[in-house]
Amino acid sequence: IEEDVYCDDVLTQIRATRSALNGVAAKLLEHHMKGCIMHKVEAGNEQQAMDELLVTFQKLMKD
Repeated sequence: IEEDVYCDDVLTQIRATRSALNGVAAKLLEHHMKGCIMHKVEAGNEQQAMDELLVTFQKLMKD
């Protein structure tokens, strides 16, 4: 902005960055669910797994 870059170009870069971060978050969430959460379920700790998953989703959904 200080360099007089066209605003639409900056917004396009912001959108692309958000999209990339959302992709990383989705992969991380998938890994967490298939690993940590699944291990807790397999160990019989379903409630603990559900609680952790809810906390994880809440963190992910925060702005």
